[in-house]
Amino acid sequence: MKQLRHYFEKINQRFIRTNPLGWVLGVHIFWPLILVLGLLLFVATWLYPLNPLPDWSSYRGFFSNINQILILPAILLFILFIIRQIKFNTKRVHLKLPYSKSFFTFVYFFITLFAISALPFVANVAGYLKAKNTLKTTEFEKDIEALVNGYTHFYLMQTAEIEDKYYTYYEQYYLNETKDSLIFRRDFPIYPSSSLQDKINYRYNSFDTIPLNQVYEEMRDFMAASGKYEGDIKLTDPHEILRKNVAAKKHVKYQDDVDTAYNHFKNHFRFENQMEFYDHFYEKSGLFWVAEIEFWQFYLFLALAISALLFIVCHTDFAHFGWGMLVATLHPTVFGILLGTLESTTPYFKHKTEIYVIAIMSVLLLNAIYFAFFSKRKVAVKRAFAIALHIFIPIVLISYVFLFEELINCCWLHQDWNCNCHYAIDKPTFEWLAWAFFVMSVFATTYIFGRYYRRKYINPS
Repeated sequence: MKQLRHYFEKINQRFIRTNPLGWVLGVHIFWPLILVLGLLLFVATWLYPLNPLPDWSSYRGFFSNINQILILPAILLFILFIIRQIKFNTKRVHLKLPYSKSFFTFVYFFITLFAISALPFVANVAGYLKAKNTLKTTEFEKDIEALVNGYTHFYLMQTAEIEDKYYTYYEQYYLNETKDSLIFRRDFPIYPSSSLQDKINYRYNSFDTIPLNQVYEEMRDFMAASGKYEGDIKLTDPHEILRKNVAAKKHVKYQDDVDTAYNHFKNHFRFENQMEFYDHFYEKSGLFWVAEIEFWQFYLFLALAISALLFIVCHTDFAHFGWGMLVATLHPTVFGILLGTLESTTPYFKHKTEIYVIAIMSVLLLNAIYFAFFSKRKVAVKRAFAIALHIFIPIVLISYVFLFEELINCCWLHQDWNCNCHYAIDKPTFEWLAWAFFVMSVFATTYIFGRYYRRKYINPS
């Protein structure tokens, strides 16, 4: 342990001599921890065997435990990083450290804080990549229709005549009067995800009537595909299977007595488990949600917001920052009071809400700009409003984007939801563009105000 500490001290001293900016930012402390921990998690998860596929609930529990265990260390690392940056801000170290490259430090804050917040989910990323590498997705897409269509012929649960004091009985699987067609309710162990539904003609929990030759064909297709997914069948003669299915007792009187009507699987649980595994993978749900960019939006926003505030703290006087946060808090309060007053006193407020909101936000924004740059107030007051303005601008700009989107909604303007509106982009694309615009506005305002802080605090004129 002493040798390790001595080795770290040598690196620490060398780093402060050769790269003082990196030393102040703690690059030699935080990034080795992030990389080592992330690599260990990735490797440990990649080594988790997926052939054969494990029980889905146990597999999901494995990742849930990792996420919960790592939340506290990630939060601790998050806090330690913030404390170090505040500890070595411009008032406490040499004036050129660490903010001679102020915009670079903001980008570093953002990347590091996002990496720390993402640590608990490195295992999920590895799990998704391992599943993508292991699951036979191409083959499954070809087999899914046969599996869905034929499943009910091999497994069915009984229904109850009386369930929760209500009469609910209905026949699920029977031949028509002429005995040449089958009437049955199609079922499947899971509700196929939207991405899988696009590949099949599937009607969940619906009744169907098909001729017997189609029934036998569906059985044969199912048996040809199910074996690939641990769905081996005990009885392979389609005629015998149909005979047993029709003769089986498919309903009971009470819900508590419900059991399996018939089960031709050697191990139904293993087949059901495989279907659930594939469905979560295609739906990108559960532990596979990390494959969706929407999952990361909150953590990106968190890292961006904390980085911007940390950037301000480390560039300004603590007292000025405190007053700036007070101004930033009071403006939304005033906004709410003005909006509430207009709502209660203006007859047509509901029809012009967006216009009033834009007007009030613009007035408050101009007010902040005036007090920050043009008023003859005390320096502390002007800087407090400048800090508040740094926080406001990205929020106001993104609000403008969504408010103007509402204003150009031709259906809303004409009060006609059946109107033929034509837009250049769809709503999801618009939301992604709005998110990108917000991120760029944060980076742009931080760059501009970084220069302002440097002039006012590091090298005041």
